[in-house]
Amino acid sequence: MLAERGVRRAARAGRWVLRLLALALLVSVLRAALHDFCQAWDSPYYHLPFAARFGGVLGPDDYVFSPDNEARFAGFPLLGERIQGLLYRLSGRPEAANLLAFASVPALALYLRARFRVPASVAVLGLFALPLVQTHATSTYVDLPANAAAAVFLLEAFALLRAPRAATAARVALALIPATIAAQMRFQLLPTVGLGLVLLGLACLRRQRGGGRARAIVALLLGVPCVIGKLLANVARFGNPVYPVELRVLGRALPFHETRYESYPEDLAHTPQPVRFLYSLVERGLPPLGAPSRWTVDQFAAGTPAHRMGGSFGPYVVALLVALAALALGRRGRPRELVVLLLALTAVVAAAPQSHELRYYLVWPMLLVASVLIGVSSLPRRALAPRGLVTALVGIAFAVVAGTTRGEWLVPSGSRLEELVAKRVSPEVLGRIGEGETVCLWKPPWTLLYAGKYHGRRYRVVEGESGCGVVRRVE
Repeated sequence: MLAERGVRRAARAGRWVLRLLALALLVSVLRAALHDFCQAWDSPYYHLPFAARFGGVLGPDDYVFSPDNEARFAGFPLLGERIQGLLYRLSGRPEAANLLAFASVPALALYLRARFRVPASVAVLGLFALPLVQTHATSTYVDLPANAAAAVFLLEAFALLRAPRAATAARVALALIPATIAAQMRFQLLPTVGLGLVLLGLACLRRQRGGGRARAIVALLLGVPCVIGKLLANVARFGNPVYPVELRVLGRALPFHETRYESYPEDLAHTPQPVRFLYSLVERGLPPLGAPSRWTVDQFAAGTPAHRMGGSFGPYVVALLVALAALALGRRGRPRELVVLLLALTAVVAAAPQSHELRYYLVWPMLLVASVLIGVSSLPRRALAPRGLVTALVGIAFAVVAGTTRGEWLVPSGSRLEELVAKRVSPEVLGRIGEGETVCLWKPPWTLLYAGKYHGRRYRVVEGESGCGVVRRVE
């Protein structure tokens, strides 16, 4: 009896240690998000310019997009940039746009706590043990919030399918909120959202016949147009649901502005896409552990076997798969059903374009983490050993990833806007721009930093090298 009490006290103390560690981690990452101007290519190239336009910080009279970015601004699903623009406007700081990505981690952890009784502290550590979650949590990239929303939607649809009596019209409507968020941030997540819609539809159909079932189905049917609203708008406006990206239907190209993006290691050029996806999960070709360059925001490593690959910490993924298999073999019900859900998601994601770029499909490793934590949380309270093993796995993985990155993404370590302006803007070019002038400048991804607002002046910057009165080319 005394030994049992001692074990329980130790477990309780361990839980408090984990809570304090998770809280300290979130506070530190929050400070980094508020301090560091995201320097990954896409951030100053189009995420922040779009956010600044939506927030009214830089209007079309201040900063004009290039034809490529103008097409993206018109056709991409930009809910993320709209939210970032609001954050930018309210705070007066571009760094505040990072808060959207940061908030995704505690939001998903709190959802797992409320819906599946997963300890939020363990969920936070488990998610931050994924390198791409670390690198994206202080960025303006929308991959993390979009994929977190997709994970919530899949899990909510899964929960309602398991308990169809709970699939009321109100619950169905609420479930469609994360589906809409995911679909309105990333085209790449539409197949994943489609899988969730199928599960949600099955949950509605499994309800007992009657008014409740009919209302749930009506709520689903009325909500779907909101989820795919951007596709419908693009069809009406451009004749292509994924404009500006090229799309072929029955061999015929719909109107487009840019060809479909493709990028992968040269030695995998003729490898089937599902195999590339599996290679990326196990992080084939990446630098060894301990190399700070192993993980970045976009995993860019042109000309190497690591190009666009990895970001999930391969040994962590393998260990989680083993843990999930052990839970499924040892206990029927939820763990086995979660395996089926993960297999269904794998079938959807593996063959998707650029699936080896895991930042687009973070929903897969995030769902894997969630599935293991949900599975172990469903065990009886006395099952301290498996809970302790999973907690240890999460803690060790987080420590290894944080050690490899030297904590670069977990603490304030970058530059603020003013420091970047001083570093990246040419005083000579800036000095040749007159007040009220329209100038063409092109130095991607840093053209944004030449905007007059950041220098206390009034002139108009056009991304590119033509179409205005005076040309100032930045080499």
